[in-house]
Amino acid sequence: MDPVLLRFIFFGQWGSGKTSASTRYCEDHYSDHYSVHVGIDFRIKRFNNLDPNMILQVWDKKTHRGSRTDIYPLILFRDANAIFVFFDVTNRESFDFVEQEIQQIPPLHDIELYIVGTKIDLETKRIISREEAIEFAQKYTAKYFEISAKENINVHQSFDNIVKSIFFKKINEFSESQPSIATSTTPTNTSTPTPITKSDCIIQ
Repeated sequence: MDPVLLRFIFFGQWGSGKTSASTRYCEDHYSDHYSVHVGIDFRIKRFNNLDPNMILQVWDKKTHRGSRTDIYPLILFRDANAIFVFFDVTNRESFDFVEQEIQQIPPLHDIELYIVGTKIDLETKRIISREEAIEFAQKYTAKYFEISAKENINVHQSFDNIVKSIFFKKINEFSESQPSIATSTTPTNTSTPTPITKSDCIIQ
């Protein structure tokens, strides 16, 4: 079987926690270091426990502190399976930036959209309630979940579930696209059939 390639694209304001989420999920460690360059960080995760042929690419779109959202070219989304827009639940500006990001994403088909609240370990400093975030996500027909990369809360569980859902969907689509075996036109043998023994069965 050829490798099954999945691609996730991460968006969010500088300091939204998306890079920490990417590092925690793909490399299973936490870092609060923020890169100063713009462009895209690229990470790979393999799933030998699920299927050794599956490879996930995570594209982390970088932004400068205080920068505004660019207009994203359509080529950025080629072969993408899901888009994630991150915000810091303790930062109103970070949350408001999500809408700017979404509005710069061109109309896309068959690409799932997720909004992710980060830093939920800072619950006492929370500004954006879960209810407000869910209501906002529904406005854009997106799904919402929350994580903490620092404390490793809900990171692997959430992304694993999404990966599995997309992976099995692709497998099913591949199976359905394969030509069915043609029915034999050989005349039916009307003689008494030979009893089938266990060794004649395909599944034993």
